[in-house]
Amino acid sequence: MFICARLILFFALILALPNFATADVLFLTNGAKIEGTIIITTKKYIKINVKGKIRKVYYSEIKNTEKLYKPTILPTEKTNEIEQVFTLAREGKLKNLKLTLKNNNSLVNSKNIYGDSLLMAGVESGKLEVVNYLLKNFKFDLNEKNNDGETALMIAVDQGYPEIIKTLIKNGADVNTKNNDDESSLYLATEKGMIEIVRILLDNNANVNLKNKEKKTPLMVACEKGNLEIVKLLLDKNANVNSKNEDKETALMIAVDGGYYEISKLLIFSDANINAKNKDGWTALMIASSHGYLPIVKLLLQNEANPSAKNKSMETALQIAKQNGHTEVVELLKTSD
Repeated sequence: MFICARLILFFALILALPNFATADVLFLTNGAKIEGTIIITTKKYIKINVKGKIRKVYYSEIKNTEKLYKPTILPTEKTNEIEQVFTLAREGKLKNLKLTLKNNNSLVNSKNIYGDSLLMAGVESGKLEVVNYLLKNFKFDLNEKNNDGETALMIAVDQGYPEIIKTLIKNGADVNTKNNDDESSLYLATEKGMIEIVRILLDNNANVNLKNKEKKTPLMVACEKGNLEIVKLLLDKNANVNSKNEDKETALMIAVDGGYYEISKLLIFSDANINAKNKDGWTALMIASSHGYLPIVKLLLQNEANPSAKNKSMETALQIAKQNGHTEVVELLKTSD
């Protein structure tokens, strides 16, 4: 009887616990919302799992972000002093920064709660004179990383400071270092559509084929964003047009999925494997047919896309077009069989 009572009490307590399975909801500045499970928070972005797909969302895209990432640290006289000198560097107050470091040059080797160096804080100011002062007067490891695996160069790329980027590279910054997500500076610049910075990195021997943790290359990102100019720059530097991500998707599949006709055409003329299949056995033609992208379907067929190919569900492009009600694509595929 005593055991039964304890069991009843145990289950009552379980039922009274809050529901931790509730999805996280992000409300974006464009009015949209994202539901999923937040898995990583950093000082610049979060990663959220949305139905098995990991999505990176920058704080600039989200409303009410103040509760998402707040590292805790016990304030001391030393930490306050460090925060003060970092604030001077970050705000580009060079005169006060020089005076502070003159009085206590040991602060130059300090790190803030994010693992940033003083040089990184100087880079964040966007003021070349601050960066030049720090590089000229103190010794820094330019390839040192913060808690997110970012170098000073990556921060300059993220903030969009071309002259600081050139200065850091000239002083020995490695353009091919990766952050904690295996993203290189070129990947970050491509993701943000920074054409000028992409050019600078490519001119300084950035590796165009480095992949992130999801095995995505900068070329795939440029195709995903629909950035034709960056696609051209990457292809001119021999980007691997047939590389595949973790879902076995090629750059062509990604471009087709986005409905980017000109990018798709450029990739085909750059020897993209037009009949490659992703992890579900889908070809670029199947993807275009599912969306009803008639011009892209025509382009693919004109360049020897196989209309008889089948995915893992044994469906052809024609069957997929029928299922999605794309009558014009259906008629075209019927004449191509």
